[in-house]
Amino acid sequence: MRRGMADWVARLPPLEGRHLLVSSEDLVGHLPGRFGVMDYRAAVTTVPAAVDALSARFPGAEVVVWLTTRAAGPWLRSVHWQLALHPELMVKQRRFCKDFAPAADFDAVIAPLRAALLGRAVLEVAPMEGLLHRRLAFVDALYDLIGLPDDLRQGLQPTRAHNRCSVEGLADQFVMLNRARLPEEELGQAKMAMRGMMRLLEEGEG
Repeated sequence: MRRGMADWVARLPPLEGRHLLVSSEDLVGHLPGRFGVMDYRAAVTTVPAAVDALSARFPGAEVVVWLTTRAAGPWLRSVHWQLALHPELMVKQRRFCKDFAPAADFDAVIAPLRAALLGRAVLEVAPMEGLLHRRLAFVDALYDLIGLPDDLRQGLQPTRAHNRCSVEGLADQFVMLNRARLPEEELGQAKMAMRGMMRLLEEGEG
């Protein structure tokens, strides 16, 4: 992480009065449920490493770390859906939400992260639910941080949500496909066909 960030920021041009906005959920570590990861506690190490790299490249610049959180239930179901897209997930949603409930306690990570960033960066935390009413949703909040003028924002079109699961039970159907241990190509085709049906259902409802 430290080497990667140092190599990346070394190639960035001087700020020269401009803002730099870096947006990546990977900066807080792997998604819980993958690679044996149980929660986001790695963020207490990875985020300060990213901050240090930026501060070293741009001495004197204010660094702001901005995190979004989400209500536990919807977040756990969303994570399960993301993992169900991968062939290694063998656990259905109900069991997953129970096993990974502690990972949804974001305060358990935010408190030590805030302490780790003390004197190095400003930490701001925003619940996702409070941003959905904005025209550009999360992006508007990021633009607030850098003071992007409203007239520039007006020319930007909102994007629809991607990669979400709006059909109840589809994630568990993907898990059942994973358990069948189909050849990789066949598994991918089956999931693609099911997602195609999901989009047709959504369009029909719209």
